Amino acid sequence: VAAQNVGGKMIHSTLKIKQTGDYYTSLSQYDPTTKNNLSKIQAIIIEEISMVSANLFTFISNLFASIHQNSKIFGGIPTLIMGDLAQLPPIDGLPRLFFPLFLHQPQRQRDDPTFFKILQELRFGHLTEPSKNLIKNKINSSSITQNTINSTYLVGLRQSSNSINEILCKNLPLNHESLGPIISLSIDTLNHTTLTTTQQNSLHFNHHTNLPEQITLQESARVIYLNNKLFEHEICNGTVGIITKIINTENIEVTFSTSTTLTRIVVQKETSYFNINGLTLPHATVSIDQGIFAPEQAYVAMSRATSWNNLDILSFEFDTVKTDHTVISEYARLAELNRKGLNQLTSNHQN
Repeated sequence: VAAQNVGGKMIHSTLKIKQTGDYYTSLSQYDPTTKNNLSKIQAIIIEEISMVSANLFTFISNLFASIHQNSKIFGGIPTLIMGDLAQLPPIDGLPRLFFPLFLHQPQRQRDDPTFFKILQELRFGHLTEPSKNLIKNKINSSSITQNTINSTYLVGLRQSSNSINEILCKNLPLNHESLGPIISLSIDTLNHTTLTTTQQNSLHFNHHTNLPEQITLQESARVIYLNNKLFEHEICNGTVGIITKIINTENIEVTFSTSTTLTRIVVQKETSYFNINGLTLPHATVSIDQGIFAPEQAYVAMSRATSWNNLDILSFEFDTVKTDHTVISEYARLAELNRKGLNQLTSNHQN
């Protein structure tokens, strides 16, 4: 979504990168045309840097150094990396060869400074009493029935997610021509071979995936597209669509609203959960409770909303608000580096 918003491309598809374990290769290493195309890149911007592993980051730098036949980082090409450490913690081994800059003006919550202030307190795990009171009042005024259909529910437990999805799908309006709702059962495979129930249990598949055993499909239900095969049509990983037609038990029609048109595609059924980093939601409903198992999840969930009015909080256990102390330490290090660098720049300018 972030790449799409700025007219960018995905790292692997643009650089023609293939991964085998921890080892990376690029088609440009063997194909002169691809190498020539990459040599024309004049600047590099990497968004969501915390999602880029140290190995991949180093490979990209070495790739451009090889293309431009020098030993400079990224081949000497101006490089800007961006990310929010409060959403994804810093990656060990990230080269400290960049000068840090901090953005202080919000975009998603630019019209709601009070909400933005609460989010900043959440980022670092310290809510003030005024913010706690606002949250308590929000809980008292929120209702699961007020925005049931239009809201996106962000919960920490798979069981809660499954229950909400099933309830909402069963209560969506149907017309007489609809085939739904239908129950879609998961089919586990290994090396392209369908597994029996006994094999599934012996391999403990449920311990290696967050996919549900079944989902309810219904026209008007919202779905998330989970790959980038339709990137040129402005549909990518994280794009939200609506099921507009259930053709049969194996195929459904989904409509996506892009910036230029309504795009309808027919996709085979698949079930999955998605990561909400980078998404902006028209309305969000959250429950901050023991289901929050990782630092910063409360912040990430609530920050998907654009304003305080577009957020419902069903519950909020304040002792579940957690912050990764390595994030705080890294922010402090970067802030000090930023301060010293700007002071040096100012001093040089005055001299």
